[in-house]
Amino acid sequence: MSQNEALDEAHHANRHVAEFLALPKSALLLSPASETIVQLVEDGSALTAANLLNDHSVLTIQRPILVTDSPESIGMKLPRTKNGRDVTISDIARYVGSNMPVRVIDVKYQHELEGWTFGDLVDYFEDEDRTKGLRKSNDIEDVMKKRTSRPRRRAAQKCIEKTGPGVLNQISLEFSDTPLAHHVRSPKFSRELDWIDNVWPKRLKSENIYPNVKYYCLTSASGSYTDFHIDFGGTSVWYHVLSGRKDFCLIAPTEDNLKVYEEWLCSKSQAELFLPNQIRDSRSISRIHLNKGQTLFIPSGWIHAVYTPDDSLVFGGNFIHGIDIDMQLKVYSIEIRTKVLEQYRFPYFVPLYFYAGGYYLRKSRIVTIASQELKGLPVLVDALVGWWNVWKNQDVDDSALTVSTVKAARESALASNCDSVEELLSELHAAFGSRFSHISNADEKGSNNTASVRDRQQKPTLLTVSSKPRLKIKLAKADAFRIEIKSSSTLVEAIPFDVPVQRSTTRESIDKYVDRSEAIMDDEWKPDLSRSPKRLGKALSNGRVASAASKPKTTARQRLFKKTKW
Repeated sequence: MSQNEALDEAHHANRHVAEFLALPKSALLLSPASETIVQLVEDGSALTAANLLNDHSVLTIQRPILVTDSPESIGMKLPRTKNGRDVTISDIARYVGSNMPVRVIDVKYQHELEGWTFGDLVDYFEDEDRTKGLRKSNDIEDVMKKRTSRPRRRAAQKCIEKTGPGVLNQISLEFSDTPLAHHVRSPKFSRELDWIDNVWPKRLKSENIYPNVKYYCLTSASGSYTDFHIDFGGTSVWYHVLSGRKDFCLIAPTEDNLKVYEEWLCSKSQAELFLPNQIRDSRSISRIHLNKGQTLFIPSGWIHAVYTPDDSLVFGGNFIHGIDIDMQLKVYSIEIRTKVLEQYRFPYFVPLYFYAGGYYLRKSRIVTIASQELKGLPVLVDALVGWWNVWKNQDVDDSALTVSTVKAARESALASNCDSVEELLSELHAAFGSRFSHISNADEKGSNNTASVRDRQQKPTLLTVSSKPRLKIKLAKADAFRIEIKSSSTLVEAIPFDVPVQRSTTRESIDKYVDRSEAIMDDEWKPDLSRSPKRLGKALSNGRVASAASKPKTTARQRLFKKTKW
C-alpha cells in the first residue's frame, strides 16, 4: 500500500470511499436517448403508473428516476413534527421503540455488530464525542455515565468502549409492523404496481403473513459506505432523504455488467476490488447526488453503492412489479448461483410469482394487459412451469406461519377457477405463450377454447426440467453482512428453476444473529426455582444461574436430591 493510499484509508471509514468520490458526476437529463442517463423529474405529477405503463411515455421504469419535486407530489406521506423542525432519530425511536433490535454495520470492516437496539443508535448519534473524535476509554466512560438511564445492551457498550463510536450504518430496519408505518406512505406509482399490494392474498395479509419489505428506515452516520449490490430478488427501490445527503453510484444491468458483477461476488479478493474498475463500459456508470427532500427510484437489477457525506435519515422500500419480470428472475438466478444466504433474499419469492400468475390470468379474461407487462409474461410462465416440476411432489407444510410454494400454487389455481395447478399453467401458456420456441406448436398457438386447454393438460409438462437439483445450496457460516462467497459454478444464463429453497427465515428476522444472553440486563435475571437448593445456592454464589438447557453429569448425591420433595 502506497503512502497516499494509506492516508486515504485513514481519512475515510472504508478503503473504497476515495475511489468512489473520484468518480465523475453524471448529467441529469429527461431524455430517452441514452440508457445510462438518470431521468430527472421536476414535476412529480408526471410520475404515475399509467405513464410508466404507456409505450409512448418519455419516462421509463427501467432507468433510474430522480424526483426533485415535493414528496407529496408523488403521493408520499412522511412523519412531521408539531413545531416544524426536522425529524430526528430520537423522534423515530418514539415510534419503533428503544428496545427494537437493529442490525448495525461497522463501515470500516463491513461486518455486523451484535446486540444493538434502536435506543443504542440514538445514543450513538447524539454522542458529542463522535464528532469530536475522542477515543480514550476514560472519556467514553464519562460519556456513558452522562447518557440516559435506559439500560444499555452489554454487547453495544462493550463495542463502543473497545473501539470508540467509529462510523456505523443501519440500513435494514423494516417497520411495517410498528406505529411508524401509520406516518409513512410510499410513492403512489409504486403502490399501484407492487405485487405485494395487488397480488398477495388479502387473507394472508390479515394474518400478517406477507413479504415485509415495503418500508425501511435507514440511519447512516457521516462517512458511511455501502458497497456495490443489487437489491434482493431484483426488486425496485424508492429512496427518500428526510435529512442529510447521499451519493449514489449506479451501474446499468447490461449482460456484460451482470457477468462482471457475479464474478466480483465470487472473487476471493472482493473486499479489495472496487467494482467500477472492473466494468469495461464506463458509459454504463452513473454517479448522482441526492439532497434532503429528494426521492430516487432505482430500477430492477441496477448495481449500486452508496456514500453518506452527512448524518442522514432515509425512508425507502422495495417492490416487485410486472414490467421487469425478466430482470427480476435474472437477479434471483444470480443469488442462487452465488449462494446468497437465505436471510438476505426476498421472502416468499416463489409463492409470490405463483400468485402473480393467477392474477394475470384472471386479469386477461377481463381487460387488456398493458404491453409493458405483456412482454415479461412468457418468462413468468416458464418460471412457474419449471418451479412446479420441482415442487409439486414435495410435502405441504401445514404450519400457519409459513407459505409454501405448493400451497401458493394450488390457492392461485383455485382463485383462477382452475381444477389444478397443471390446468392453471396450461391456460397461462395458452394466453401468454413461452420464450422457448420448442414448447409451443402450431396447434397450440391462438387456441383459447376450453377443450384444447383440457387436452393440453393431459400432455407431458410444458417444460422438461430434471427434479434433481443441479446446485446444492450450503448455508455455511458467513459474516452477517459481508457474505463470503465460495462458488465453483460456471456462469450460465438459464434460470435455475429446479433449486427448491426452503424459506423459513425472512430478511428482517435477526434472532440467529442476536446473542440473547446480551439482551438480558444485569438487573433482570431471576433465580430458577426449579433447581435444587444446593445447585441454586452454587449458582447464586457464582453470580449466575445455570442454563436450563445444560445437563451436567448426574451424581449419586444429585439423584438423591431429585427424589426429595421440597
